[in-house]
Amino acid sequence: MMRRVRLAGILVGLMLCCAPALAVSAAYNPLDATCNTPGASSSTACHTTGQDTVSGNTGELYKTARVFAIITAIAATIVIIVGALNYITAGGDAQKAAGARRMMLGAVIGLVVVALAGGIVTFIINQAG
Repeated sequence: MMRRVRLAGILVGLMLCCAPALAVSAAYNPLDATCNTPGASSSTACHTTGQDTVSGNTGELYKTARVFAIITAIAATIVIIVGALNYITAGGDAQKAAGARRMMLGAVIGLVVVALAGGIVTFIINQAG
């Protein structure tokens, strides 16, 4: 049990450490200096449509985070279903039932972590954009 708590703490710490990096990378535009030079206004890379293709609610960071959250949520749901089936078919075996409960608890904790991570990413993108 202590190992799982430690692992969850490490994962939360990594998410919190990466959050500022996402905010900085979302706010950084490497083309600003180039597009402000004389004659660069005709470049296709310097024409913007008003939508940031990297950050913002329609950007690649947001889409990638959403796809990751959806895939993880589907996987956790499958693990919950498998754990429930294992629990049902344990047939009175306490060890199998305990393993199934641990499986379902881990999946629920994973869903909570993914939901929190998605909320953090959305918050950072909205603040940066």
